[in-house]
Amino acid sequence: MKIIAADDEALALQSLEKAIRAAKPEEEVVSFQEPEEVLEYAKGHPVDVAFLDVEMGTMTGIEVAKQLKVWYPKVNIVFVTGYDKYMAQAIELRMSGYVTKPATKEKILIELEDLKHPVTPPPKKYESFDGEVFWKF
Repeated sequence: MKIIAADDEALALQSLEKAIRAAKPEEEVVSFQEPEEVLEYAKGHPVDVAFLDVEMGTMTGIEVAKQLKVWYPKVNIVFVTGYDKYMAQAIELRMSGYVTKPATKEKILIELEDLKHPVTPPPKKYESFDGEVFWKF
């Protein structure tokens, strides 16, 4: 599973990333402080889950989410914010979840265990000693 974390505040981003890694240490997490960096990265890298701060300076998390959904319609968007005034816009985007700050391992686990679009791991290729190839799903 590829997870993006984005928050324009350095300490909040560190806290969010720490909570995600504590909840899912085996997953790939990429963090960004600038919304433009999120979009630049996401252009060439499929994303399964995006934890986005709602207010990020030059662009809102809502705007970032809209673009991510254009590229990846099944991306799971989870807004992370201290404000509830964006809830209506977030619901319109058919978000996966909404986490209030501060993000914690427990809050992240709740959201990841109930994603709108479940993420299935890709099959793993195995080869036996006699050269037979098989896939495990």
